[in-house]
Amino acid sequence: PFLLKLPPGSPRLAGTERRLATAMLLEQGGRQLPRQPMALVVPEAIRDLWDRCGLSSEYVDKCKAQEQRALTPVAVAGHSLPVAVRDFALRSMMAITSAKRMSPHSWFQAASLLDTYSQRAAGNIEMLPATCVCLVRLLGKVDCSMINDEGSTWLPLAQQMAQRLAVIGFQVPDITEDILSRHELMICQALDWQLNPVSVSQWISMFSTRFNLLSYSNSYQDRLALAEHQALFFARVFVMREELSMHSSPFDLALGLFCLSLVRAQLIPLDNLCLPEVTLSEMQAVYMQSQACETIPLCVLRDEQVFAVLDMVQVAACSRIDMMQQTTQSVMQSLAAALGDIHQMQHSLGA
Repeated sequence: PFLLKLPPGSPRLAGTERRLATAMLLEQGGRQLPRQPMALVVPEAIRDLWDRCGLSSEYVDKCKAQEQRALTPVAVAGHSLPVAVRDFALRSMMAITSAKRMSPHSWFQAASLLDTYSQRAAGNIEMLPATCVCLVRLLGKVDCSMINDEGSTWLPLAQQMAQRLAVIGFQVPDITEDILSRHELMICQALDWQLNPVSVSQWISMFSTRFNLLSYSNSYQDRLALAEHQALFFARVFVMREELSMHSSPFDLALGLFCLSLVRAQLIPLDNLCLPEVTLSEMQAVYMQSQACETIPLCVLRDEQVFAVLDMVQVAACSRIDMMQQTTQSVMQSLAAALGDIHQMQHSLGA
């Protein structure tokens, strides 16, 4: 759903060049064990395509550095929101981004900003309606999609959230446009004016697009689209459950989900993502719990193709195989715990 299409006039690899480059990849991959990092040489034509799509390796590194700075704890730290309150805030921002017809990425960005702001500012729950509305409004201002959307259209959204909080016992002050404007400035200062984070969904889209362009003939495009859809579905589950932080960054979450989705799309065998200290049977058990399935997907590719895919994933995500294994294991465990809690809650409600 988020795969970028090639822009008009993009350079195309000639058939002979494409076959030679693909043969080079397969030959290189076939000489390496899948758990070893690969120094893959990316053809100039592919680097040009990445640049034209705004997805160069330098841009990926810059986004990773920006994310690390944003998630670094500050001297005067705030506190995490209670689980139920954070859930209320995320669902409210989901409704706001939908009402404003914003990009599907916007909710993920708002969630990331909310977690960062909560960790940096000593705010209170009573101001949560203003915080949620201001965060979404700031995202609209940053991407210039709502430059003419006046404040009067946002104020009712904050007031509706305030009414819902008041019903469950919170003392929420009357929210005015002046309060929203002043609170918006406070948020900007607390976030050090870093208002356009790369969200989990954008990282997933970035990995998918870079991989798709790197695969030359787009022979994996259908399975890759399925993998991206799967990764985005579980990304929403994860973000609703866990706060994003240095220990669970959007980049790490996206990398783990992307690898898991490639297993589900039958492009990578699960055992290639197994940590050395984890047995395959243990990983298979956690995988089935995390994906709510009873079988392990069988990879449809030949061994030499699997090696090439693993190499291309490392290049597309600017990562190493050990990092892919670590994030995959961590994300699997978190998803398994999340789905376990959901099943337990459903069982309790049924009882």
